[in-house]
Amino acid sequence: MFLSDDAQSGLDKYTFSNALALSVKLGIWEASLDNYVDSIEYITDDLKKGIKINISQEDVLRKTGELFALRHHINLSSDLLDTPDFYWDHEQQEALYQQMCSYLSINRRTRVMNEKLNHCVELVELLSSHLSDRHHSPSDIVNNRLDNGSDVKLSWQPPFDVLGGATGYPTATVMAS
Repeated sequence: MFLSDDAQSGLDKYTFSNALALSVKLGIWEASLDNYVDSIEYITDDLKKGIKINISQEDVLRKTGELFALRHHINLSSDLLDTPDFYWDHEQQEALYQQMCSYLSINRRTRVMNEKLNHCVELVELLSSHLSDRHHSPSDIVNNRLDNGSDVKLSWQPPFDVLGGATGYPTATVMAS
């Protein structure tokens, strides 16, 4: 792109620099996400190998916070998903801004970032679920959701058969929620 020195040049330069600054911010967030992915890569490797995952609930919470902070920056506190208000009244600059964003692949890069973030969120949710399940003892009551919306409560209290003897097997009771 070539910028001339005419009267429109100031607005064109502003538009160009605005799109370029957005691309730089996105690049910084992409690097942050890459660092995040690198920091949890061992978890996916351990899952694949069936190795015990060695991470605390506090670490999972911290990782979740990192993810949501990054997602907040990308989707809520930047102009990555929307055209800045300035361009609503400047159609020529809006067209130039959109052209620059297209050239810098901002929409595609943002979409890829959000897909990566979604994958990371799924992994962190899996870890959180795994840790909460791991902390249950056999005498705990575990609630699982069925597709029909009922709760299944598994209890390790021995059921009594017709003769009054304990069988020692867990019972499953379906209760409407």
